[in-house]
Amino acid sequence: MSAYNGCVNCLKKRFSLLSDLSEKELTLLNSQRISQNYKKGETIYNFGEQANNLYCLSEGAVKICTEDEEGNSQIVAFKKNVDFIGFHELMSEQAYNTTATAIDEVSICSINRDDLQTVMRNNNDFSLKIIKSLANNLRATEKRIVKLTSKQMQSRLAGALLEIVEIYGYDLSDKKLINIQLKRKDLANFSNMTTANAIRTISSFVKQGILATERRKIWILDSEALSAIQHEDH
Repeated sequence: MSAYNGCVNCLKKRFSLLSDLSEKELTLLNSQRISQNYKKGETIYNFGEQANNLYCLSEGAVKICTEDEEGNSQIVAFKKNVDFIGFHELMSEQAYNTTATAIDEVSICSINRDDLQTVMRNNNDFSLKIIKSLANNLRATEKRIVKLTSKQMQSRLAGALLEIVEIYGYDLSDKKLINIQLKRKDLANFSNMTTANAIRTISSFVKQGILATERRKIWILDSEALSAIQHEDH
């Protein structure tokens, strides 16, 4: 497999953890790279499977879910282009404690774990960059848990919408349209509320002129008002 069809020539690599690697290192990572495509709704990996490869999301959007002891699913993260998936489990050499599912058409690059570890052993700066990334992800998760347990519904939903914008941005041709279409169920799940409550809260935001909606499309008309609601304590 030519390296110039993979990691070395990936135009997006400068935005990822791989951005500072040499061409030789990227060629090694690319040597056993496998590209896989997933349709909307298909599972990339399941809870309990062993993490053996580094998954890099090349195209599309993915949701990461975990389950409680009663089998209830909770969305803990959304992933965008060039994000790594199942990274924590791979680094700790554990089975996945989450499930990754394609939100739309997805292309994934799978990089061999042994090749990744070879690069890490020979590149201290890269290893440190990975440690910092894992620490930042943990900090963000801790902050998110606090929000979901201490905020009221409107604040949680406002925060979830702004977090989704931070991940996926706005549509290039419509600067107020969120650049991802999500089911109300998924938006509610990410906000830790019922679908019915999420729908009512969105309707309230629409009436206030903060949002506009059309099926799964959501426009943020007043981001300042949404931000203010996000920071309300009650």
